[in-house]
Amino acid sequence: MTSDDFWTEQSALAEPLLKDLFKNPNPLLTSLKGHRSTKIGLIFEDLLLFWFQNHPTWQLVSHDEQIFKKRETLGALDFVIQTEHSVLHLEVA
Repeated sequence: MTSDDFWTEQSALAEPLLKDLFKNPNPLLTSLKGHRSTKIGLIFEDLLLFWFQNHPTWQLVSHDEQIFKKRETLGALDFVIQTEHSVLHLEVA
């Protein structure tokens, strides 16, 4: 699958959700209520979270998963997504 094919497929998958949101944006607005930040990177992360939670074929495995070694925090995974073909780890903000 080429990059163009991937984005064409994702656009087609997004279309029903986008049409629903144009009619009624409340699910998205509710998701963004109490926004944790005005920083564009964190807003982008919250928008991606909404998309992954509503993706018709992908499954959100984890979001902002903290990684510990004993009692020390080593870091966090922004997103872990199960697609039809693989598991994706995304760092976005």
